[in-house]
Amino acid sequence: MKNSFLILSLLMLTVNMIHVLSQ
Repeated sequence: MKNSFLILSLLMLTVNMIHVLSQ
């Protein structure tokens, strides 16, 4: 479960970075 949370956190961070780079 902890691992899942870490993966989700990293995924959100990656998505955020992509959005910032897109603009």
